[in-house]
Amino acid sequence: MNAPIRIVPAPLPIEADMYLHADPYSLWSLQDIMQVILTIQGDEELIMFILPTFSPSLICPITCYGWLSVVQSACMTRTNISKEQRELLIDLALIFRAFTEYPDLEDNYWRFVGALVEAAMGLDPYERADSTLRDLIAAACEALPLHIFEDTNVPALEHNDLVPVPGADLESNVGIIEVDV
Repeated sequence: MNAPIRIVPAPLPIEADMYLHADPYSLWSLQDIMQVILTIQGDEELIMFILPTFSPSLICPITCYGWLSVVQSACMTRTNISKEQRELLIDLALIFRAFTEYPDLEDNYWRFVGALVEAAMGLDPYERADSTLRDLIAAACEALPLHIFEDTNVPALEHNDLVPVPGADLESNVGIIEVDV
């Protein structure tokens, strides 16, 4: 007996959700907000960055290099991050790194983290932060020297980042084949 064959298209890739939250402890204790939490969430992976809002002299540059490695990692790819979102995160890490390496940018730092805190406090808990981050980063890109973003020291995207979609035929891009028996 021949069973009917239905071809179901492969699931469309869904972008990662990006959220910004002000440090809840600081909010409850009425202290200055010392950090903003940036969450990148996909179906299989969740990654959080703790973005400092305290003095840039206390931020270790190696932290920013670590962020760049995470952004380019296979773990980040499993969040379903889009190319545009990944570029935003690279720029964000480069911005913070510039603030740690160029003390003369301290005024820009305080403006940037002030806007970051304000943005985090203005978003609802599950309101996506993509466009807010895009605006903040665009403003920083205009205010900071261009050479900060012309970095050749960003780690390469990990080659094992291609994570197969369960049930998808990546070679032919056909999708799942269901057979009724």
